[in-house]
Amino acid sequence: MPAAAPRKKTHARTNTVELQESARLELVVPQTSDLDISLAIDEALGRDKQQISTADGGISAVSAIEQRRSLFYDETLPVFVVLQLLIPLEDSVYESYLSRLAVSLEVAAVDGQRQQQQQRQPQYGGRPVEMVHLLFQTVVDENETKRIIIDNGAQRLAIWKIDVPLGHPRARLNNPTVVLTASATIRPAELHKPVVEDEYLSTRQPVGINLLESFTEDPHLSAVAPRLSASRVSRVIPVTQTPQQALRPFGYAAKRNFNIYPAINIRLRYSRIFSGTKQTIIASLDLEVTHFSECDVTIESVKIALSGGKADPLTDSPSPLPIVCRPRDDITFLFVLTPTDLLPTSGSPAPASSNSPVRPISVALQATAHLSSVCHPKIFTNWTTTVDFSPPQNPAFQPSPGIQRAHRPPSLGSIIHGATVSSSSGIRPVYQPAAPSPALTFTPPNHSTPSFVANPAPESTPGLTITFSGPSRVYVGEVFVWTVFVVNRSQRTRKLALIVPPKRRKAGEGKSLPPRPAGDEDATEAVLDEAVVYQTHRAQYLEPAELVPLVNDVRVGPLLPSACHTAELRFIALATGVLNIEGVRVLDIITNETTDCRELPSIVSVGRR
Repeated sequence: MPAAAPRKKTHARTNTVELQESARLELVVPQTSDLDISLAIDEALGRDKQQISTADGGISAVSAIEQRRSLFYDETLPVFVVLQLLIPLEDSVYESYLSRLAVSLEVAAVDGQRQQQQQRQPQYGGRPVEMVHLLFQTVVDENETKRIIIDNGAQRLAIWKIDVPLGHPRARLNNPTVVLTASATIRPAELHKPVVEDEYLSTRQPVGINLLESFTEDPHLSAVAPRLSASRVSRVIPVTQTPQQALRPFGYAAKRNFNIYPAINIRLRYSRIFSGTKQTIIASLDLEVTHFSECDVTIESVKIALSGGKADPLTDSPSPLPIVCRPRDDITFLFVLTPTDLLPTSGSPAPASSNSPVRPISVALQATAHLSSVCHPKIFTNWTTTVDFSPPQNPAFQPSPGIQRAHRPPSLGSIIHGATVSSSSGIRPVYQPAAPSPALTFTPPNHSTPSFVANPAPESTPGLTITFSGPSRVYVGEVFVWTVFVVNRSQRTRKLALIVPPKRRKAGEGKSLPPRPAGDEDATEAVLDEAVVYQTHRAQYLEPAELVPLVNDVRVGPLLPSACHTAELRFIALATGVLNIEGVRVLDIITNETTDCRELPSIVSVGRR
């Protein structure tokens, strides 16, 4: 009788392997802010108890829940992680598996425009590397995050709710996209071994051999019975631990992509007001509701904390908060900043030395966006910057009203040029505009000239607004700075370059001779005109430079619509007197259009005594 063929070994599928392959993981970012997910899932299961999964492998119980389409920066986002197990298990076994789970959530920001370009372009040499900016990462802690269990017989779900703060990435992104990724990992089961916590020997165990037994009859030891167990001097072989099972992912990772926009743009500026030898610093906090929100935004709280000082509202009137704002609304809050010698309190943003003129200042904002009747995202913004309380070098010179300049170049839409200079007058005149105008108001941060007025551009041709501001007096051989403030009023992104062209020679300085008389026949015909000889000789002479630009190519942008940017032009004066710059050329790098900003303010250069 032939021997029976050996039975082939088959892979024994355990419950852990089946759960890892069949489990489903889903992310839910609900449209309803105060969603009771247990009630929503019960309603979905009540409508269709037979359907277990969707066509794309998702969870049918949560597929009917309406989810968000876009998110806001600085928003506290409620996220639900839903896990479904399709294998029927006993309650004790099901609970043991859930206790071994490690559910993690990762939130990252990517450049959506670059991602689209990589998808359109062919890939060479492998997968392109994406610039991922991590915003939030956590692992669910069962002690802090309460687990929600839903079991109606047809489906068994485990749900965790996580509040995700959406911060800002450290890099500027074009068309930013937020990617939420949830994953679950099952840990190996712990082997329960008896652990002996008693330091004494166990009872009824054989003792080791006494190595000093031969000295027991030594007369010099009298009644002492020496003993040394062999186990005390023998080499201890460590027990090899059994290899534990590797961590394996539980189900498939769930991903969701959302576009993200700023709901409120915040800009903090400060200006100085002089009264004799005393200076007062006024902080201007501008809040602009962006057009990306397309909804009303309620500003509930605005606070400013100054380290080593205090920030008080400029007016004594009660706070108008909360304020309901529409898109493109702009609100300004004014605060008086006063440094003190007291140590910073616990509410201050950071400790600062009382002798340092630079103090940290913190801005805290709380708002609510009303996307719909059920969607009310909460926005919490908290960021810190610095303010300089150092006195000016020469407080005797007071600011004066800005010079109004009107210029309409042929290209780049419409550009407005404004100039702000300082006068040597000790009294600051009060300037009142003749009629209300939507002109911009800008305060250069590095000068003590807190205002300028520029004529508004025509509404039919929105473009750029460029303002030049600088000191009223400069000194020979010392570097001075012009501040250039650019506002993009167009509907497209701008990328500019500011160039200071070299000074052109003045025309009309050549020598002109009277015409030769017609009757003079003895005159010798000139081989080369004398005017040309004079111009050739003069071209060999180099005129001394009066004003030298140190930076001749300043880049601005990318500048989004309704955005602003501040740049600096550095010069050095090499001569005394009234010096002039013929113009600053503005080049649009995207369209290669150029325009020259003329009628710039004059520069008074004096020498040091």
